[in-house]
Amino acid sequence: MKSPKINYVAVGGFVLAMLVTFVAAMAILTGRTGSTTTYYTHFDNVTGVVPGTQLLFEGLHVGQVEHIEPSSEPGHKRYRVTLSVREGWPIPEDSVAWITEPGLLAAITVDIREGESDRTVPPDGVIEGRDLQSVFTLMGTLAGEMETIIERDIRPLLDAVADATPRILGDLEAVTSDLAHATNQISTLFDPENTRQIDGMIDDLSATAENLGELSALLESSLTRVDGLVGRVDGLVSENTDEVENMLADLEHTLESLARHIDTINANLESASHNMNEFSAQIRRNPSVLVRGTSGEAEEEEAP
Repeated sequence: MKSPKINYVAVGGFVLAMLVTFVAAMAILTGRTGSTTTYYTHFDNVTGVVPGTQLLFEGLHVGQVEHIEPSSEPGHKRYRVTLSVREGWPIPEDSVAWITEPGLLAAITVDIREGESDRTVPPDGVIEGRDLQSVFTLMGTLAGEMETIIERDIRPLLDAVADATPRILGDLEAVTSDLAHATNQISTLFDPENTRQIDGMIDDLSATAENLGELSALLESSLTRVDGLVGRVDGLVSENTDEVENMLADLEHTLESLARHIDTINANLESASHNMNEFSAQIRRNPSVLVRGTSGEAEEEEAP
């Protein structure tokens, strides 16, 4: 009799333990393991959001959705969503609650994007809400934007390129022709004969440069000698200043004496010139005067 009762008690205890474990696991998974604070937010569309939906704060699980109810506003119908957040978790008042779909197979969540305000939302306060950010919605929006960009920017650019392609090809052909002509001219310029002439010109320039170097050295040597000569002249003048002054004084005295007697000297020079003229005329008349000293007419007068 005792054996069946023991079995019943064991089975009941096991079932009760499993039930407690299940409840604890559900509490942990839903974030209901401690005290929570209630907040509210509003969405235009709550597709996929149900009580128990995870509530994330910058990706961290901090609570869940507790209740959803319509919130009628004049001219616009919205949904009031009750959020339970881990007690003591600060939420800046400019934070925003988004309905997000992280991936194709991931469950929809409510994600609070942290704001920058120093003030926090009070308990039972309202957090600004934004509608579903689905991957498919984002892809559709991106596709629409890409189509707009293609039609507005890329297509006119492609049309312009297509219109300009013939002209560009013509310009490329002209440039290619010019390059070929320039290449031929360069080849002609650097043929063996011109190369030898250029080498000869370079050699001549080198020789000229050497000659210029030698000439520069000679000029430098000449300048050195001239500098030495000037130095010696300066030294000579400096050493013989008194003698030079005496010479200048004597020269001045001589010039003064010459100036005083210049009339007498001129008269004597005139007389001498007159006598020389008479002497020359006498010699021309009778050259024997140079030998005998007297003329033939004087001897005839002295004869009887």
